[in-house]
Amino acid sequence: MTIRDANNLDIPFINEIMRVSKAHWGYGTAFMDVFMEKFSINEKYLAENTTKVLSQNEHIIGFFSFAFHDDQSLELYHFFLHPDFIGKGFGRDMWNACCLVAQELGANEFTLWSDPQAELFYSKMGCEKIGVKKSPLMENRYPSIMRYKLQNN
Repeated sequence: MTIRDANNLDIPFINEIMRVSKAHWGYGTAFMDVFMEKFSINEKYLAENTTKVLSQNEHIIGFFSFAFHDDQSLELYHFFLHPDFIGKGFGRDMWNACCLVAQELGANEFTLWSDPQAELFYSKMGCEKIGVKKSPLMENRYPSIMRYKLQNN
């Protein structure tokens, strides 16, 4: 397993992983089309944010990205693993890499907006729920906002 910076050639693979990973939790095609229109990675996003890919045998199997907000707080904006690799320890490995990157970015903590299906994973990783945020895609849905405090080494 390797972690490296994402590049423009990775964009189609990243977006495919995002789509199949999100759809894995039972979201239909119409929802996924709207989701991908709103959250897909493009060249501008890569240029402005820290995005890493997780590879095994030179095939991208997951990715994560961080974005700084205007107040300089750090958000884990994407964290997706191909469904074929869920439940096999790769998520924890990617999480550990993600935490190292956040430390390299100078953060003491970061927030994330969790899909309801992923909230248990983030809780197991040590995140705490600090609020909710209205979904821009689904009426009457308020996914959790979670915070992770980095351990000082």
